[in-house]
Amino acid sequence: MKITRINHAAINCQGKWEETRVFYTQLLGIGTSPRPEFIEKAIGGCWLQLPNGQVHVIDASYDGSPGAPVGPHVSYYVDNLAGAESELTSNGVTFTAAMGEGADRILWFTDPAGNTVELQQDPEA
Repeated sequence: MKITRINHAAINCQGKWEETRVFYTQLLGIGTSPRPEFIEKAIGGCWLQLPNGQVHVIDASYDGSPGAPVGPHVSYYVDNLAGAESELTSNGVTFTAAMGEGADRILWFTDPAGNTVELQQDPEA
């Protein structure tokens, strides 16, 4: 498995959407990026755009469970997601969530310390 680059980091602002939006966009001056329509309809929040990556601000119910896609996490791109999934599975990693198929597949799991990790296929690989 080869991680090619960071895709995004995510934070959850459950119930504090307006204050969080103002903090990041107005006080810190970070611009936003459009979100795909299926995400826009399903989950509140925004994507903050920085020159070298994104921060996904998620306004969704979150109970603190490790591995939850709506909780704080870091997302990496990999050169071969199917290969990464096989390698992780063969090393005992259990996925906490998965969605999509083929190039659109997204996987979530936890590291040994309980931090949530997301993997996606790098569209540039």
